[in-house]
Amino acid sequence: WANETSKKFTRCVCLQNLGCETPIKALNEKIMSAKDVFAHALRYFKGEAEKALRMKSQNIKWVLTVPAIWTNRAKQLTRYAAYEAGLATEDEPKRIIIALEPEAASLYVRKTATIKTATVATHSTGLEQTDPTPRHIRHLSRAPYLITDCGGGTVDCVAHEIADGLVTEIHRPSGGPWGSACIDENFEKLLGKIFGDDMIREMKLSAPSDWNAMMRSFELQKMEATTNEEKIYYVEIPEGLKRVYGEFGDGDTMDNKLNDYSENLEAGERITLRRGRRLSFTAPVMRKLIDPVVEMIVDHLGNLLKRRELRRVENLFLVGGFGNSAILQDRLTRALSSRVRVVIPREPSVAVLFGAVLFGHNTRAIAVRSSAFTYGVSKVEIFNPMKHYGAARRSPEGAHTQYCYDVFDTFVRANEAVGVDRVVTRRYRTCEPGQLRVSLGVFQSRRENVSYATDEEVEKCGQLEIKLRSRRSDGHGLVDVSMKFGLTEIEVTARDCNALTEDRARCKVEFFKMKIAVVYLSAVW
Repeated sequence: WANETSKKFTRCVCLQNLGCETPIKALNEKIMSAKDVFAHALRYFKGEAEKALRMKSQNIKWVLTVPAIWTNRAKQLTRYAAYEAGLATEDEPKRIIIALEPEAASLYVRKTATIKTATVATHSTGLEQTDPTPRHIRHLSRAPYLITDCGGGTVDCVAHEIADGLVTEIHRPSGGPWGSACIDENFEKLLGKIFGDDMIREMKLSAPSDWNAMMRSFELQKMEATTNEEKIYYVEIPEGLKRVYGEFGDGDTMDNKLNDYSENLEAGERITLRRGRRLSFTAPVMRKLIDPVVEMIVDHLGNLLKRRELRRVENLFLVGGFGNSAILQDRLTRALSSRVRVVIPREPSVAVLFGAVLFGHNTRAIAVRSSAFTYGVSKVEIFNPMKHYGAARRSPEGAHTQYCYDVFDTFVRANEAVGVDRVVTRRYRTCEPGQLRVSLGVFQSRRENVSYATDEEVEKCGQLEIKLRSRRSDGHGLVDVSMKFGLTEIEVTARDCNALTEDRARCKVEFFKMKIAVVYLSAVW
């Protein structure tokens, strides 16, 4: 149950801009908040881990893996759900580590890609166990490489290289909601075409456990799908679903529905009901469910490998549960073998799991990341007609100076290389003498160059409120604002430069309520 929840939730978070209280609807149409859904799954994992390790949660450091393409809002949702599940408290945030899944897989690949563990896919020979020369293995470890993590909910990619013995990200994470759950959705759509969408909805409402049992049966068949066009696949139909069909159906039998639908199928496609309890369908039918999902992945990787930053990439490591798919491996090999070597590490489905353990022991293992966004704050400048051409201007009440508002002050740009613990600091002065508070909006954008916080594709992700304790002799206050980058979360620090004591507002960008909670700490200079 927890695994299914995680897979569906991962894809749901990727498709929607979820917050903690965003309502999530279950199969039976019951509604819970997004945070509660994830917290229940984490609480289950917590209980299982405590039993297996025979220790309490407070003695455990937890590493939670999330797709690299998740938004900051989704990552923060994961952390808050972990607090609610009892993995740690907000007073001890370091006991919860947020790891990015393809980064974790990269660490696993670096540690295990040896002569006996790598399988190389080639267009001419298919998948075969390799026995490369030592020179070949050294080449694998030296060249930039692309990690493609194909999971249940998402597919996301990172490109790494080794520089001075450290792992460096050479392109920001990319991907999309093209995990194996898309194949499940295609199967559900197929059933809707056969038996009717209203019937499928009724099955989910009236017998959710039986529906999940049928989908698990399909999951097993999906995992065994191969390029063999003669293979037959079977999906068990639980008694509960057959009972719902009998109660709410139009009187026609399942057999007749399947026969009517089969009349329009192409050559080689066949769907039947075996012994009244199993759906039987041929390989071409399964391929129609899988191929559209595989093509989205192939298209993305093909376009990604054309980017200038990845021109030196020679090896693509395929990991994740969906990475085990023989159909996906075959299609990637045929499409990309002229550009890269497709390598499947040993046990690709557990690459993220084992890599997360490595990351938990060394959170600085990824020395340099490529910023996914341009981050900055909204500031006010004295209006300059040469610089602020076309921008709005206004004067505060009673003031004679005209100001330009919403000027975007960049701290880091999208795609910029950011080292671990990199801190960027900007100093700001209050506009008017006697001003006691400074309000700075925190913004992000996928664009590398942003002029104003009101530009297109710019999103407000927080608000920093700074209370000033003192002012200079001219009545103006000075504030240093710092943003710390390089890890999987961002920290913002503000300091009143005129104070005799160091008043700091330590906070993390609050991505749900669009507000930053400020806590003042005093320390003697």
